[in-house]
Amino acid sequence: MKTRLLVGIGLMIALLLGLVGCEGISGPRGETGDPGDTGQAWQAQPPANRFFSLAVCNGQIVDHNGAAKLYLSFDGEHQNAGDTVVSYRLADGQVPTIDGIDEGESGWGGAANTVAMQKAAGSDNFITAATVRSAWDESYIYFQVKWTEVTNEAYGVTAGESTTPERWYTPSNLLDLGAGWARAKAWELTQSNEDFLLMMFEIGSTKWFDRDGCYVTCHAGTAGTNFHHTNFVRERMDTWMWSAGLTQPTGFAADRYFDSDTDPLLSLSWDVGTPSYRLNDQTVRFEFGDNDSSTTFPLYQHANDPNYDAPYPFWDYEMVTETNNVDWQAGSSVPRYYSSIPFGSTADVTAFGHYDSDTNTWTVELKRRLVTGNGDDAQF
Repeated sequence: MKTRLLVGIGLMIALLLGLVGCEGISGPRGETGDPGDTGQAWQAQPPANRFFSLAVCNGQIVDHNGAAKLYLSFDGEHQNAGDTVVSYRLADGQVPTIDGIDEGESGWGGAANTVAMQKAAGSDNFITAATVRSAWDESYIYFQVKWTEVTNEAYGVTAGESTTPERWYTPSNLLDLGAGWARAKAWELTQSNEDFLLMMFEIGSTKWFDRDGCYVTCHAGTAGTNFHHTNFVRERMDTWMWSAGLTQPTGFAADRYFDSDTDPLLSLSWDVGTPSYRLNDQTVRFEFGDNDSSTTFPLYQHANDPNYDAPYPFWDYEMVTETNNVDWQAGSSVPRYYSSIPFGSTADVTAFGHYDSDTNTWTVELKRRLVTGNGDDAQF
């Protein structure tokens, strides 16, 4: 008992000495020192320079002229020079309006660049040059592409605003054909007549893209069709496509990617999310004894069909399943694509174009976040 008491007293004395000692070494607070020099305000670092590809179409996407390899410079050490496009750092509060109306150097932070264009696929559309602007801020990258369409009577090329995607139509009264093979086969497709802008960027690194541009990804498909795919596994390319009929009403470009898949039907995929448009097709197989065959015709019709001839855009909320036994008159049509407001990674690229009918010139402007964090996008 005595031992415990002595130990307790010892601990109390030690505690008191500690408190007294601490108080003893605590002096008054000194004077506040002079403030240091003001540091520099934070600024976003420019993205890395990179290569990209560009193409434009007058009416037919299979006939496009373009620049297979362009150099996009952010570092201020390069100048616009034919195959080099300078992306200018925008001043605080300076934001180009994505409306297809050129705001010039005051809106884009610097000069435009004229790039040479040549036939890339299909027939020559005789568009030999395009004017390209680019700018960036701490969050977004911006592009403007301007080109003038050309008329060439000898080759059947005309200039004008083309905004008509493909349509399903029937050349005969479907009611007279019943509900089987003959009726389904009667649907035919009109030809698309729509102006396009296409841009292509590497996701990661694609071998030889820095040497050959998009030519390294262009391959001849079956039956003479052309499609893109990369040559090695894990290589991906980001594609942005603005079109005057399909994407223009939504205010977004079609945001897609392709990889090394060699199937032309699978090589080009939509980014994750709701796409801005989809095919209005269904394929049905019919059997006749030992033979069978298939045909494709509309999957959906407008709620006001038959014979409404719905215009573009054909919105997803306007459509119903195509009715097989209604009185479709000869010449009635249904859009081959239906539109949606995109959502998810497919909605990354804002885009809008304006056509000047006096000069036959398109001005298309695009905007996207520098870094989306999505694996189906190029990151700037």
